[in-house]
Amino acid sequence: MDRKKSKLSGAQFSENRKDEEEKREKDKDGVLAQGTKQSRIATDAHIRLEKHGLTSRSEIETAVLRPQNDSLPISERDELLPQADICSLHTISASSVHSNTQRAKPPDEICFLNLIGRCQMGKICDKVHSSMPYKWQIWSNNKWRRLPNYVNIEKDYCNPAKTQHACASPVDFHTMTCGSADVRRISVGLCNVSAIYSLSSLSTKWVWYWEESGSIWKEFTSLAGETQSSSMTSAELERRYLNNETVVAFTAGDNLYGLNFQDMIQTNMITRTQRLVRRRPAFISKEQVCKACDKYRSSDPPNIPASLPNYWDHCLLPAEGYERIRLNTASLQYSMVHSLFNRTMARCNILSIDRIQNVVLWTFFSVQRDNMKTRAKKNIDGKLLFHGTSSKYVDAICRDNIDLSRGPDRQAEKPNCVRNSDKET
Repeated sequence: MDRKKSKLSGAQFSENRKDEEEKREKDKDGVLAQGTKQSRIATDAHIRLEKHGLTSRSEIETAVLRPQNDSLPISERDELLPQADICSLHTISASSVHSNTQRAKPPDEICFLNLIGRCQMGKICDKVHSSMPYKWQIWSNNKWRRLPNYVNIEKDYCNPAKTQHACASPVDFHTMTCGSADVRRISVGLCNVSAIYSLSSLSTKWVWYWEESGSIWKEFTSLAGETQSSSMTSAELERRYLNNETVVAFTAGDNLYGLNFQDMIQTNMITRTQRLVRRRPAFISKEQVCKACDKYRSSDPPNIPASLPNYWDHCLLPAEGYERIRLNTASLQYSMVHSLFNRTMARCNILSIDRIQNVVLWTFFSVQRDNMKTRAKKNIDGKLLFHGTSSKYVDAICRDNIDLSRGPDRQAEKPNCVRNSDKET
């Protein structure tokens, strides 16, 4: 009896020990899962705050520690937040703004096709529709809403001397908050508009400034002939910032400087003098937007000929003139042109390749090609030719074609004179 009881007690002890080990493993898995989740939230928050335009990476690292859920709802189209509602947001806590419910990612880009009046997606477009290439939004009632006077907010943000938009409910540019509510700045996608010649001015151009004294801020520029000429430009700083470099060294006159991207501080490596550095966008006015988009907004889209190449972007066909689109270096078109050019000009360094989309010239070319095929009663192989000319004549050639009766330096003398050519322009 005692032996049987002992066996039973041993079996219970073994079973209890097994249960405890399984529970310990579950707890361990739970901790690991929680750690992975927190890491993922921190990474998502880091990406979101960088999109918000925070100028200091130390601010981003600090903000990552805040409990946030970056899975935000997809917009039901952009909504304006009344001024009265902004005031009430001062009493809303950050925890109540971000709920723990699972949400879809919101649109974080402005639709550039809507800017030129060519977006055909309407309410199902996955980007924000706006009349300007940027917009300021505030997180309220589980959605992003447009801030009133966002153009004035943008104008203040573009001024490196200002740290907030002063109004009844100030917008803080360092913390990207309005009261206790989150604020963000969105813009058109850089890859979308920077490659489009006539719309490239609508992409956000980030400018770097250093504080000289008080409210005086100077842009990083390299001016030839200046005694204090800097070896570092604003464009080069932006390139290195996006390349995730931590510290950049450069010279200005006889001085050596180090710029820390994390603290946004410039240090003179000799005197140890430190100055603040800020990264702000260049302001784009309504007049600039109208000028850039006018050739699309002022007329209806042209009739698209059946012969139009299928690799053309049909949304970027102005009724008059042409569109010039920068080719991606990874595209098949770029590779083809690059290979053809290098057959006879291998020692040249190709900086960029643009595709010209001119409906009028393409239609004229197609008619002439078909006529030649009809007369020859057979297919005619086209030839892709390269034509060298001065940069000042590029616009006239793209608009009115090449005049084969004239030399490279006389192409623009009669821009309305068009000659047949089997060169695809």
